[in-house]
Amino acid sequence: MRVVVTWNTGKIAGELKGEKEYELGSSPAPQAAASGSRGKARRTPGSSYPVARAKADLRMMSVAVEAYHVDYNCYPPASFQLTTPIAYLTQVPSDPFSPAGDRLLYQAQGGGNSWLAYSVGPDRKDDKGQIVFDPTNGAASTGDIVRYKGMPAEPDEGQSPLPAQEPPQEPATFEQGIAGQVREYAARAQSDLRTLSVALSAYALDCNGYPPALYNLTTPVRYLTHVPQDAFSPAKGTYVYVPSGEKADAKQSAKRGAEKPAPSRLRGWLAFSLGPDQKDDHGAIEYDVTNGAVSPGDIIQRGP
Repeated sequence: MRVVVTWNTGKIAGELKGEKEYELGSSPAPQAAASGSRGKARRTPGSSYPVARAKADLRMMSVAVEAYHVDYNCYPPASFQLTTPIAYLTQVPSDPFSPAGDRLLYQAQGGGNSWLAYSVGPDRKDDKGQIVFDPTNGAASTGDIVRYKGMPAEPDEGQSPLPAQEPPQEPATFEQGIAGQVREYAARAQSDLRTLSVALSAYALDCNGYPPALYNLTTPVRYLTHVPQDAFSPAKGTYVYVPSGEKADAKQSAKRGAEKPAPSRLRGWLAFSLGPDQKDDHGAIEYDVTNGAVSPGDIIQRGP
């Protein structure tokens, strides 16, 4: 006769129970090994590890989705946008129950105001998140392991985590995905230009004027570790920088020495990204997202 002895082996992926089988009368775990009557260890068909892993990965994914919402005031149209250009996740977790090793499934709903993420569950069938896996119906019963916006941290076992809601909408279209990607690149460009503005202001305090080129921000004094790249530049170039005013006299700079350059008479500057249309409008047309995600114009920062 065999009995199943279950003990806590520690937390792996949030929650994990170990299960081993032993001959009746033998001691579990270390005592069995010491007496030479070690039991035969194996994962039973009802093992909770893949379910625990799926739940833990879905929780991690929900944190990334909510972080995206904090930055963009909407939920990502597709899961790949959690990894690029900003890495809220290093990669979308794989579904431990997917026969093909696919990633966990994700749907944006309600025009980007809600979301649904799920694993296909132990039955390995995609129920579109509408049938929820309940372990009380059997370890391999039907249903998906589901997580959605507003879900409690840990719903009771056997209780459906889905509230009364409309069926999931169709997945985001290709055009919606492109628009979301453009918004991410635009936000990145605005962030980079603000960083450039801070570095230019620090340079101006030290040198009494702005630099003639952006590379002057990296050497000999490192106001920046490197000049950031414009995500909208077809040639992968840096942001366009146009100083205004007159450059310092080269002879005067030579007399003062390399460490103390002559005061620059560059009293202003313009920096910009080419914008989603990837055309250099010389900063004369400013990009406005309300005209369309890929409308004309440059993303502009001016100083001082």
